[in-house]
Amino acid sequence: MSPPPELPGVLASLGPALDSYGYLAAGGLLFLEDFGVPVPGETILIAAAVYAGAGSLNIALVIGIGVVAAVAGDNVGFAIGFSAGAGCWSGSGTTYCSPLPGSTPRNGSSPATAGRSS
Repeated sequence: MSPPPELPGVLASLGPALDSYGYLAAGGLLFLEDFGVPVPGETILIAAAVYAGAGSLNIALVIGIGVVAAVAGDNVGFAIGFSAGAGCWSGSGTTYCSPLPGSTPRNGSSPATAGRSS
């Protein structure tokens, strides 16, 4: 195993996590990010790829752990949202509420589709 490379710029702050925890850091942070926690998951995946390019990590394991962590995090986030249902949350002093199922007008998606394509 070769010594870890010097990471440029903002990636340098992720170097100690990869040095200490390696694959666990990459998979764990990516899982948390896809779950909904604001952490640098994709950024540490890029840093792990740099480490793999330098020979410090195995690129096949980085890819495999990245795929599994991303899919697992997405599924956990979906399961929580599905079980919690529609709800309200606050942000910037404003309260937002999700619409209840069936409350969208009959042609509610048509104007949105037309607006996106114009």
